[in-house]
Amino acid sequence: MHLTNYAINKENPNFVFNNDATKMDVGHKRSIKSVFGKLQEEGHNIQKLWQDMYKLFIKTFCTVQPILSHHYKSCQPDNYANNMCFEILGFDIFINDKLRPFLLEVNHTPSFTTDTPLDSLIKKNLIRDTLKLMNVSLKAKEEIISSRREQLQQRVFTGKKQKLTQEEKNLQVQQCSQQRDQHENNNLGDYVKIYPLEDASEYNKFIEFASELQDNWTGANIRRNQKKEQSETPQSQSNKPPTIPVKKPNTPQMLPKINEKQNKIHLSIEPQKNEEIKSKTQSIGKIKKDSQRQVSDPPLPKQHQSMRNVQQSLQQQQAIQQQQKSCLQPRLFDLDILSTQNRSNSQNKKLNQFKLQ
Repeated sequence: MHLTNYAINKENPNFVFNNDATKMDVGHKRSIKSVFGKLQEEGHNIQKLWQDMYKLFIKTFCTVQPILSHHYKSCQPDNYANNMCFEILGFDIFINDKLRPFLLEVNHTPSFTTDTPLDSLIKKNLIRDTLKLMNVSLKAKEEIISSRREQLQQRVFTGKKQKLTQEEKNLQVQQCSQQRDQHENNNLGDYVKIYPLEDASEYNKFIEFASELQDNWTGANIRRNQKKEQSETPQSQSNKPPTIPVKKPNTPQMLPKINEKQNKIHLSIEPQKNEEIKSKTQSIGKIKKDSQRQVSDPPLPKQHQSMRNVQQSLQQQQAIQQQQKSCLQPRLFDLDILSTQNRSNSQNKKLNQFKLQ
């Protein structure tokens, strides 16, 4: 909060209030006309000071114009006259000893309190001139309401919203702007119209830069570039240099060549495998013949044939016993049979051993 704020200074006991609206040069809070008149009497160039202040106002509005336009169009998309709202701003400006203005702050809700007769005179005239300039009247309100009703009735009957072409929109914007300019020029009051100018090239760069910042911040620039790419004509695409195709591994073009190489490799490997298999089978056959020769024992004499028969019968009995043992829970009446068989087998073994001796 800067030191020139009236809300702070008026609490000082030494503050002098203005008690007569006709005497604007009395008191600590004065009108700008009285202050600049005194500076002009001292020999300062007031016209240059006003021009520097106008430039400061224009540059400030140029920086916020894109975002204000975006908010207005989003809230009032069908209003082409730009007359649905207005705002009174308060600029706090600091002037140095060389009469160079510096912007301190911009108040979007300036105070309209009237502590002195001078306050009531200045602020009442400001509100009156603003309402006249914006053409805020009952007649204008009724015209807007009637046009809205007609649009709603057409939408109810047709079931569709009436859409204008781009040419119709441009014509409507031009007509509305001409009517607005004519009304403003005839109802300025104490206002001064400082923009647009005949030569506004000095300020167009500020608006362009501010719009670029707005597009980058909101992402509108990306969407605009995407639309441009989609709307490119075939001619512009044909003018582009031909791109060299990059061969990727195992693409559909390369697969037939790979299959041919693999078939060749398989054909070269198969005869080698067949030869190896034949050699292995031959070696296995030789080993089997040798094993058969080794296994086939010479014919036994008659004395030992009886021994061989005994061994075979013992092996058969052992196999039967193993099959019987595989049963987990044999029946009770089978236990006696097994015990008798085991006794008989033990007696036969003893007899066979005795015969061999």
